[in-house]
Amino acid sequence: MRLSLSFYPAMKTHDYRHVPVARTFFQRLIGLMGRRDRLFLFIPRCSAVHTWFMRSPIDIAFLDEKSVVLWVEHEARPWRVFSGPEGTRSVLELPPGSTVSPADAIQIQSGRDLRD
Repeated sequence: MRLSLSFYPAMKTHDYRHVPVARTFFQRLIGLMGRRDRLFLFIPRCSAVHTWFMRSPIDIAFLDEKSVVLWVEHEARPWRVFSGPEGTRSVLELPPGSTVSPADAIQIQSGRDLRD
């Protein structure tokens, strides 16, 4: 499966094959906590995430089984739990502001097929 992502502020397109994937329990538990070297993280077989111990907000995209975005939580604040809507099968964690352009045109939004 190939997943292209366009996000701001860099406005670069990233190939899904280069997105780190959290496969183990520990990788899923830690997520992006304390990671400055990792811009985003794909978490398969997941419908909810937490931002406990995070130092700053993150953007969270909830995806269905076909990688279509069901919901985006923009700038999710630390010390919260976020659950995706019904049908969520995976989660993409991104830097804050990644899902909105400078002109507020949402690049990663509900209904967007990220495989395009």
